[in-house]
Amino acid sequence: MVAFSGGSDSLALLRALTQVGPPLGLGLNAAHLDHGIDEDSRRRARDAARICHDLKVPLKVERREVALLRNPGESLEAASRRIRY
Repeated sequence: MVAFSGGSDSLALLRALTQVGPPLGLGLNAAHLDHGIDEDSRRRARDAARICHDLKVPLKVERREVALLRNPGESLEAASRRIRY
C-alpha cells in the first residue's frame, strides 16, 4: 500500500513501484485521503483515481473533513497529518 496524494513525489513513487513491484512478485495498492480542506480536494481525488486507473493500480479513497476534526489548538497541518496517519 502506498500513500498517493497525486503530487509529483507520490506520482514518481507510484510509477517506480509499478515497474519494480511485479518482477519481485509484489502487489501494489494505493490510498488517497481527500482532506476536504478546499474546493479542489474532490478534483484532486478524481485526478488520483484517474492516474491509478491508467496505471492499473487499485486505489482506496477516503474523505475526512479535517477542519471539522481538528483538536482544540491543533494546526490544520497537524490535524491533516494526524488524520492521514
